[in-house]
Amino acid sequence: MNKKLYIIFTVDWEKDHGKWKFNSKDVDYGGILTGTKCLEDILDDIGIPCTWFVETHKDYHKFDIPNLFPESISELRSRKKDEIGTHIHWISNNHKKNYWEYPIHDTDWVNSLIRYAKDEAESFKINPISFRGGAFIHVPNLPLILQSNGYLIDSTFEWAPSTRIHLPKIEYISKLMSTPPLPYFSDLIDIRKRGSSNILEFPVYLWVPRILKNKFVTSLFLQKLKYMMHGFVTFYLHIDEITDHTTGPNEKTKINKSVIDSLRYFLEDLASNENVEFLTFNAGYEYFKKIE
Repeated sequence: MNKKLYIIFTVDWEKDHGKWKFNSKDVDYGGILTGTKCLEDILDDIGIPCTWFVETHKDYHKFDIPNLFPESISELRSRKKDEIGTHIHWISNNHKKNYWEYPIHDTDWVNSLIRYAKDEAESFKINPISFRGGAFIHVPNLPLILQSNGYLIDSTFEWAPSTRIHLPKIEYISKLMSTPPLPYFSDLIDIRKRGSSNILEFPVYLWVPRILKNKFVTSLFLQKLKYMMHGFVTFYLHIDEITDHTTGPNEKTKINKSVIDSLRYFLEDLASNENVEFLTFNAGYEYFKKIE
């Protein structure tokens, strides 16, 4: 492999989560409604392509973003340098017991959600080949199900856990400073293992908002990325994370200027280096096959 670093910048394009969900609303879409255009402008100014993981759900209308915002999906589709993948949170309401559960061992149900996501995208004339499962939850048989539904790429394995599993800060930074794994064709049953499936796994390397919280760490990390690393790394953020969580809901949500300024600086610095190239997953797949 040459000494170039290929970065795949991805966005989980979904309803607001955690502290970003306005407390008076059951579901809030502030990130989608006000954050999308702001992020698009930054990426376009720097010339960075993006893979947008659009949340869908066949059972719950409030979680089915394409049906809620069809015009926004059409706008994303018009972005020629970008890619649209699908994203599902494995949640189901157990009405008898009155709580939400995650029936990830129900292979038929999981398959029905993935099939729905694929069909829904195709109704917008989008043929998604990349997928990310919600919260990085391990779903048995996921590679086999994705393969049977025409996907080529998954990015559900979080190599440096940062959100669902909180590593202590020192351990997290230490892991980021080590060398991440290359993409690999996964096992048919377990996305975390190498195997014989047709699904190319791109492990998630960096949750971007966390690295932006400390200027010294950001600077140190930039030096590593630009001069010490090569191969492929996957970045991600949630669309609501560039907004001000104290504002909202929906169209009333404001952009977090501090986060946006830090993100712009970080991406501009990376993109200015001749050893760094930003790709979508589709392009990354083709590059990887050539150098494998």
